[in-house]
Amino acid sequence: DDPIYNTRFVVEGIGIISIPDAPIEWGAAALPVFECESHWRTEAVGALGELGIAQIHPIHFGGMRQAGLDPFYEPDRLQYAYWLYAWRGNWGAWACSPSAGSGVSGNDAGIEQYERWWEN
Repeated sequence: DDPIYNTRFVVEGIGIISIPDAPIEWGAAALPVFECESHWRTEAVGALGELGIAQIHPIHFGGMRQAGLDPFYEPDRLQYAYWLYAWRGNWGAWACSPSAGSGVSGNDAGIEQYERWWEN
């Protein structure tokens, strides 16, 4: 089966954030990682200056700007989170990655959970 693209997140205070090139499987895997990273708070700031839901580290801000993304705009941070994941091929850039021993199960979150969450 071909993957279904256009991951969408409903974010309090913003509404729907769509990431057109992100497969739905990535959205499902992102749910527990981002819950662990920021509890889905757009205003979350990490100890090293990481920002937003995906806790994008300031080391990536230059690359974001080069790609035409604003590191202080949540939809752009989520888009970059997908690109970073796709480039690395794993969640290794996040402290709450499944491989970091954080208790997050990553891809085990499952498409069904994501679809139920999206429909509500």
